[in-house]
Amino acid sequence: EALTTVLAAESTALTDPAGAPDMSPVLAGDALAEHEATVAQYRAEDLRAEGAARPTEVRVLGADAQEITTEACVDTSEVRVWTTDGVEVTDGSAPRRSRMVFTFRPGDGGWTLAERAFASEPAC
Repeated sequence: EALTTVLAAESTALTDPAGAPDMSPVLAGDALAEHEATVAQYRAEDLRAEGAARPTEVRVLGADAQEITTEACVDTSEVRVWTTDGVEVTDGSAPRRSRMVFTFRPGDGGWTLAERAFASEPAC
């Protein structure tokens, strides 16, 4: 559930990069820095996204009081990227489903996504 919430929040932020909210309640560390870089790129290039990435085949790889690591297939087939002029610039050559590893750590209001990386075998 936390992963679905994070991916949805990130997608929502990219629908209007100029008004993107503070994501620190759900993101931290490298994941927050990556998201902020993406928002900055979207602002600079006048881009916006529609649709949300969906996690499937989620499984817990490890968990303790300080960290939860999960693996999931992330489906981005519903995500489209547009210029503010309405031209679609979605990268059609990029894989639409990729297996990723997510690391959550405790934050002020609950678990936050701190790191994400492609799995050693990224094909879903």
